[in-house]
Amino acid sequence: MDKISGLPDDLLLKILSFLPTEVAVSTCILSKRWEFLWMWFPRLEFISPKPELRDFIDKKLPLLRAPVLERLRLHITFNTQIKPEDIKRWIEIAVSSYVRELEISYALANENILPSSLFTCKSLVTLKLKWVALIDVPSMVFPSLKTLQLEKLIFVDGLQQLLSICPVLEQLSVDFHEYDKTKEFSISIPSLQSLSLFLRSNKEYLDSYEIDTPSLKYLKLVDWSYKEHYSLIKNMPKLKEAYVDVVSLNPKSVIGSITSVKRLTICSFEELEHLNLCVCKLDSWNLHVQLLKSSPNLRVLDIFVKKGHGYDKRSGIVCWNKPSSVPECLLSSLQIFNWSGYFGRPQDRDIAVYILKNACHLKKATILIDTRENFVTKLQMIKELTLCPRASSTCQLYLDMGKISGLHDDLLVKILSFLPTKVAVSTCVLSKRWEFLWMWLPNLEFFSKWDKRPGLGDFINRKLPLHRAPVIDSLRLDLYSAAIKPEDIRRIALIDVPSMVFPSLKTLQLEDLIFVDGLQQLLSIRPVLEELSVDFYEYDKTKEFSIVVPSLQSLSLLIPDDLFLDGYEIDTPSLKYLKLEDWNKGGHYSLIKNMPMLREAYVSVVSSNLKILNSAIGSVISVKRLTICSEGVYGDGFVFKHLEHLNLCVCKKNSSNLLGKFLKDSPKLRVLNISVVKDHRFNRRYGIVCWNKPSSVPECLLSSLQIFNWSGYLGRPQDRDIAVYILKNACHLKKATILADTEDNFVTKVQMIKELTLCPRASSTCQLVFPEDLDHVET
Repeated sequence: MDKISGLPDDLLLKILSFLPTEVAVSTCILSKRWEFLWMWFPRLEFISPKPELRDFIDKKLPLLRAPVLERLRLHITFNTQIKPEDIKRWIEIAVSSYVRELEISYALANENILPSSLFTCKSLVTLKLKWVALIDVPSMVFPSLKTLQLEKLIFVDGLQQLLSICPVLEQLSVDFHEYDKTKEFSISIPSLQSLSLFLRSNKEYLDSYEIDTPSLKYLKLVDWSYKEHYSLIKNMPKLKEAYVDVVSLNPKSVIGSITSVKRLTICSFEELEHLNLCVCKLDSWNLHVQLLKSSPNLRVLDIFVKKGHGYDKRSGIVCWNKPSSVPECLLSSLQIFNWSGYFGRPQDRDIAVYILKNACHLKKATILIDTRENFVTKLQMIKELTLCPRASSTCQLYLDMGKISGLHDDLLVKILSFLPTKVAVSTCVLSKRWEFLWMWLPNLEFFSKWDKRPGLGDFINRKLPLHRAPVIDSLRLDLYSAAIKPEDIRRIALIDVPSMVFPSLKTLQLEDLIFVDGLQQLLSIRPVLEELSVDFYEYDKTKEFSIVVPSLQSLSLLIPDDLFLDGYEIDTPSLKYLKLEDWNKGGHYSLIKNMPMLREAYVSVVSSNLKILNSAIGSVISVKRLTICSEGVYGDGFVFKHLEHLNLCVCKKNSSNLLGKFLKDSPKLRVLNISVVKDHRFNRRYGIVCWNKPSSVPECLLSSLQIFNWSGYLGRPQDRDIAVYILKNACHLKKATILADTEDNFVTKVQMIKELTLCPRASSTCQLVFPEDLDHVET
């Protein structure tokens, strides 16, 4: 805190106001400068189940010196040490400190905890009570109270008396406790401007309620009580916005009271200019069709399901009974119609078509289609709505894509290229503007699942010949359907490859193919190939192969562990990038010739055959960047003169010895990353074993290493020994980042941090960082 001690008291108090009260009070021990500052704190909040909270409040609350206590919050739920008399005493202290906002949550007693002095407090403007019992409310007056929030209260006939002594109340929120036994209540407050009332479904004692609030501007009424009860809601001429969610079967008094609103969110029915219609209830539309009849000035209609409302997509709106005559709002005022989450079921379609057919002044209809439940295909929905007649000749129908219809053809084709081909083709029914656009798509993709439906084959046969683009940039056929036969598309097996030439082929990717001796012939007919990726199928029976491609610049080769392999040869003098994953544990040979232009490599070798590893290592000594994972340690005689960036996977037992070898043989290493490569099998209880540190400090530690990262650091003795060795000997290290993994609790994170921060560092400028996630690891 010394850095801010020179600031004025007002600013320090402002800073303290952002801290929890107990933390702010604890600053008194920092120095004389801070000893009494907290006493001028205008906002206090005590939230704790700890037994010592009672003593803490008793000691600190009477010491307050602030001329006005802006806010006091006591949130006490399961602290049995705190009694009702304690709460009373603390409230009295707050009243004497001219409290302006008081919030009490206390769930441990069904007795009065509010002192009589509270009800005459002239300074109190806001009062919030939760789980408190309103008992024996005195006949006094809250002279200044404007906001009253009552939540989960047990009223015991005290609600009526409390409301009667609030002459200037403007905001009221009442949420009845589930076990409250209030049978009748009335809210009659001439000054009230905002009312929120929540009646729970299990409120079985309720007989009736009445609301008379002539100044009200906002109403939120949630009446979930299924017990038959009477409600009288008198006219509210100043009401501008309302939220209504009722399950009562006779909510006419609600409708009569809110006819003046301009904006309404409802889970029932209403009249106005802007209606948000929640359709989560089974009979939603039949109830709300009354609103269309009684809303002659309705301009905007939004249909949706409100977030958080329970909703079964397979029920929701049921089949509706359309009005006997067209509502006045459709004939004269409705201009905007939105439907979010349109499923296209018959009942949904009937409603949407009815509005489009009868809304004479409709300017815009936006349908946000939801096909997650597959009631109807998206294509069928689009057809049904676009082909139905519209009463308004100027109505724009937006079905996901309608907003962009005014763009140039080239741009629309570009946009369509980001969609699945079947979806892009389906836009042809939107309008004449879209009818032929899809035919100019440069990229086509056809995908099917493991099923016997013939739809995809027919679709391709019908659509592919209609294509008009001068060049197809990309055609992807990803087919698993039993309905598609070899005569439709040749089986993906390299059989009888002809002796011809691919004159322009630069990129070739072969994945899970059955080569049947066709690989060699295929590679021999590609004179300009630059990128090659080969992933052998696990049951392929290729025994030998060679990759001899003078033009090749990038090679990715994956050899699975169960391949029947005798050996392979790679001769690629122009190669710049190599990814070699040889997981085959058989006794095969490999001949990888020198690659003088190689700059980056990824090598993962699981075979204990050192000849395989040495062959791979010998080919990558020219790289500047290397990622490696190996069960074995390569032999002597290799020097990585250009290696600057090493990523070492430590999922194998010998990883520590491999690390020592690379440190010794890489004199110019600048960046060292230790981690476990994603998807590599790794048992945290094994992995790195105790390592043998080098007999002499490697040259790279003395002269070049600047960045050291360890992701997934477990803190075991062998891990600690390696990290400490590097920190103690890397003379030019600028930053070391340790991302700890405490999942298996080998060592606590605090202990890891202590061990590494307290160890000596050879570099006086080294920054040691312990981030929480990979996003903060510099690579």
